[in-house]
Amino acid sequence: MTFKSGPLLVVFLLFLKVPGLAAHPAPHSSIELTIQKTEVIAKLKVPLRELELAFRKGLSDSPKDSVSKFQSELKAYIRSHLSLHSEGGELWQLSLESDLTAAGNESSADLECRLKLVPPQFEVPTKFTLVSDLVRHEVVNHQLFVVLSQDFKYQRSPSEAHILGVASYLHNSVVIDRLQWTVDEFLRTPTKPSPDL
Repeated sequence: MTFKSGPLLVVFLLFLKVPGLAAHPAPHSSIELTIQKTEVIAKLKVPLRELELAFRKGLSDSPKDSVSKFQSELKAYIRSHLSLHSEGGELWQLSLESDLTAAGNESSADLECRLKLVPPQFEVPTKFTLVSDLVRHEVVNHQLFVVLSQDFKYQRSPSEAHILGVASYLHNSVVIDRLQWTVDEFLRTPTKPSPDL
C-alpha cells in the first residue's frame, strides 16, 4: 500500500460532500486513564485503518503481522504524537508498558497498548493536560476520546465510562482537573474520597 505526502484533506471533504457518508462516521481512538497516587496508567486504542493513513504504511491487511513488524516505529509514532503536561507546562515521562497488539478482526482491527505516564518528581497527578494529534495530523476528522477508567481517590471504578474530553481538529488537548470533580459527577453511588488526597 502506497501513501502520498500531505494532509488527507480530501478524505474530510469527501466525508462532508458525498451523501450517505456522514451516516457512517469513521472510527475514532480512545485512551482510558487509571489515575494512581504517583502516576497514570493508560490503555490506548487506535483503529488501524485510520492509523495507517497517518503512519503511511499498510497495517490493516494483516493486522497482527503488520503491528509486529512495525513495533519500534509505531512506538516512536505514539511517543511523538501523544503527551501529558503539568499545569506549569512540564512534560511527563511516557513509557510503553507492553508490546503493541492488534485486537479485533481484520476489517475493524485496533492497535492497543498500555502506557505509563509519570509526572515530574514530587508532583501529584492532580491537574494535567493531555495533548494529542494521533492520526488527526493527517485525517482531520479523527478524534481521540479521553475516558476515566479508575481514580484511586474514590477507591473504585466509575459505574460506566466517563468521558473527560475529546482531542479533535479544533482542540488537540484535554485538561484533566481532579480538584473540580465531585463524586456525584461520575459515580452513581457516592463514596468517601481516600484520605491520602
